[in-house]
Amino acid sequence: MSLKRILFLLFIIFSMGCTEFKKKLAQKITSASLTGSWFLYNISHSNKPRNAEDGWLQRTVTDSLVKQGLLLTFFKDGNFTEINGADNYQSGKWQIHGKDQLVFTRRTGDTGTAFIKLGTYNGRRVLTVQKSSSSTALNFVLYALPLKDDKEDPFYPANNLWRVKPLQQESPQQLQERLTNYFGHLTYLLQSAIERKQKIVPFQLSQGIVQVYRGGIGIHRRIQVPETWTSHFYNNDDAMRAYKMFGEYLKKGSYKGDSNGDWIEDDYKILSSIYNDAKQGKFLNLQN
Repeated sequence: MSLKRILFLLFIIFSMGCTEFKKKLAQKITSASLTGSWFLYNISHSNKPRNAEDGWLQRTVTDSLVKQGLLLTFFKDGNFTEINGADNYQSGKWQIHGKDQLVFTRRTGDTGTAFIKLGTYNGRRVLTVQKSSSSTALNFVLYALPLKDDKEDPFYPANNLWRVKPLQQESPQQLQERLTNYFGHLTYLLQSAIERKQKIVPFQLSQGIVQVYRGGIGIHRRIQVPETWTSHFYNNDDAMRAYKMFGEYLKKGSYKGDSNGDWIEDDYKILSSIYNDAKQGKFLNLQN
């Protein structure tokens, strides 16, 4: 069953029981209780819309954000990342203030405060986040517990620098560094799935030029490369230069490891090999 299907089912289950959700067992909020990855499954509004049109707009925003997917990850060292399916990316610092307040500072320097609630529903941990100035509450379900090492989490800020759009055109060396970070993210994505013993890998928030097969890694055709990936580059020309780097690498590089029959482990080994080659500068060397 695909991850999108699972998220859809979760959304249906929780939406049908939204009144019971309000009666969920409250839990004491600590920094340790927030660490991990949380998926948005529902958005609720404390105030009724002023008219039918406003109600339709609220539902549209709700359906769109839930459908795109929103992942919020808190780390033990005080970092956080926020990624949605449209690939809007934020990172920064967080801390608990008082009994029910989350104070955060984004990497852009913006600060904010939100009220939070923790509880359980149908045996799953749930989190509600509501900014003090908003009538809209975001409801999350715990997707994954923290890893032993924060820095090996695919959504740790240092593993998502490829998502940060540059302010000017990048040199070949900088493009290689962006690609290296991207392949590091994908490698950790598979490594974390192995550590957590997951049977499904959440690629939908990390789509790019890589074509993942069961036991193989390739490259998408140009027309299949998602705009969310090219938008991370200064312009489309830079994105295509990076695309060409990886394409040339695949033509001249090779992986000669054995397969053990587990596609996640097999693809992890292949991506690890690509990642190490990228760190050694082999993407750039092939252009000379």
